[in-house]
Amino acid sequence: MTAKVSLHPEVSKMLEAAAQLATPGTPSLWDIPPAMARIGASTKAKAWNAGSVDGAGYNNLTINTDRGQIAARHYQPGDRGTQNAALIYAHGGGWIVGDLDFEHLKLLKLCAWSGVDIISIDYALAPEHPFPEPRDDIVAAAVSIASLAGSLAIDPDRLGIGGASAGANLALSAAIALRDAGQPLSAIALFYGVYDLRYTHPSFIKNATGFVLETRAMEYFRSLYVGDSAARWSDPEASPGLARLEGLAPVFLNAVTNDPLCDDSHALADRLTKAGVPHELHEYTDTIHGFTSMSAVLPHADKAIHDAANWLKQTLET
Repeated sequence: MTAKVSLHPEVSKMLEAAAQLATPGTPSLWDIPPAMARIGASTKAKAWNAGSVDGAGYNNLTINTDRGQIAARHYQPGDRGTQNAALIYAHGGGWIVGDLDFEHLKLLKLCAWSGVDIISIDYALAPEHPFPEPRDDIVAAAVSIASLAGSLAIDPDRLGIGGASAGANLALSAAIALRDAGQPLSAIALFYGVYDLRYTHPSFIKNATGFVLETRAMEYFRSLYVGDSAARWSDPEASPGLARLEGLAPVFLNAVTNDPLCDDSHALADRLTKAGVPHELHEYTDTIHGFTSMSAVLPHADKAIHDAANWLKQTLET
């Protein structure tokens, strides 16, 4: 952290508690195997997702795709119709951690408050399944979900895609691939995503440390996902912020000021403007990366989840 910033009291309390629990000699995230990182992430996610939400339920399912069977979780609002709008969702986790429980409370809230079905995808993780496999899982799941719209009681003409952090990267890349395949979507909802793997934006330096997600961790994630070739970092399929954006569905962008990834959202918004794609950018100044997925311990995140829910409700006409 290079300058004093104003953080929400809930964030300050969480960061102080984490600092008190830290012990000397604890290895950094980038010094442990992904399997250990997944255990740690799962433990934290249980605390972040504690609680329940009125107005939404869910069931787990398996989607048959041309890439094999993919696990998913289908969230449904209590007052849904027979052909409801739906959002396909890719969780965060640096491409290497996360599962269907990782953003569970957030997705219950987003579903209940928007009236939109949400189908969260348990995509394959790096390094066992590096680029482009996680993105390809999202694309394959989206194609199958559209074909199964009748049995899922969703409207294939009101189908959107979204994700958080690394999942936002996958969601945007998948949306571009689906557009190119002649299967356009109706909405794209992205939370504090990484869209340019070159990591050249100023926020990667300004917010390199001190706010939970660190630039060094992003470099580690990138190495496991696409490798260490600068040419791979510039591939528009891996860095969808560099791709052709014309013809995409309307986009919702959530950005966090105190985040190495903050400038990625601003750069993407600028390119969406030039491409003529309708979009909204909502920036949250007193919080941290990942906050909407921690709403059990950071209740102020509910405001941002409501912002996204209201946008989905309007864009998908629920």
